[in-house]
Amino acid sequence: VYFNEGTDFEWQWVLAAFFRHRLARILDPAHMEYLGDLGDIWLPKVLDFVATSTNSLIRSLPVQMIQHFCDLVEAALLRAPRKLLSLDDTSHNPRWKEVLSNTFMFGVLWACGSNLDHSSADNFDNFVRNEMETVCILPPMGLVCDYGLDIEETFRFVLWEDRVRYPEIDPGQPFFSQIVPTPDFAKLTFFASIHLPRKTPILVSGEGGIGKTTLLLQALKAVNKETQNSLQLATVQFSGRSNAGRTQD
Repeated sequence: VYFNEGTDFEWQWVLAAFFRHRLARILDPAHMEYLGDLGDIWLPKVLDFVATSTNSLIRSLPVQMIQHFCDLVEAALLRAPRKLLSLDDTSHNPRWKEVLSNTFMFGVLWACGSNLDHSSADNFDNFVRNEMETVCILPPMGLVCDYGLDIEETFRFVLWEDRVRYPEIDPGQPFFSQIVPTPDFAKLTFFASIHLPRKTPILVSGEGGIGKTTLLLQALKAVNKETQNSLQLATVQFSGRSNAGRTQD
């Protein structure tokens, strides 16, 4: 039996394989070179900052954060309108560079910053805004993780609360079954919509009783509606008394 804590797995290998096998199918060489330069400069600095200056909710290795980063970048770029990535724009700051810079920053924010506790959120926000200001321009209000990326149209950052869609209240349904959308709901629905069709797993963490299950089920239903019932939903409840035998039963 060979045990490995994971520290021996170099994240650079994961990133290199991502560029060689996955990005190469959707981007031109010029795009890949630009993204590669951003990664070479900033990913080591971000990983070092997270490891030395923040506290994580769940222990994550650098290789895990980079894998998450790769999944986010690929999921976003697969939806990018080709006109936004056109290399015909030869201006000083072409639009395709802005799209790739924003996508890179989006991957950094949510692969490396989404697993931090509240005491580390301000530190991470200050690091991104002060140290990474040359990558892209982030909106000044709130914290950096208050924003998602508009991958449907502009590929610019928008507040999660601006993505909230309020449905009509159905008077025929019981009051307790009515869900009022929140920025957290919009956030979860967004990540479910880009990850689940690609069979990328999602972990939702938090204290007991805050509505994780309800929120996730509603997000899954919303994604299923958008994708014309492409998902088959199955709910398995776990508790502190759950074990392998009970799960199989």
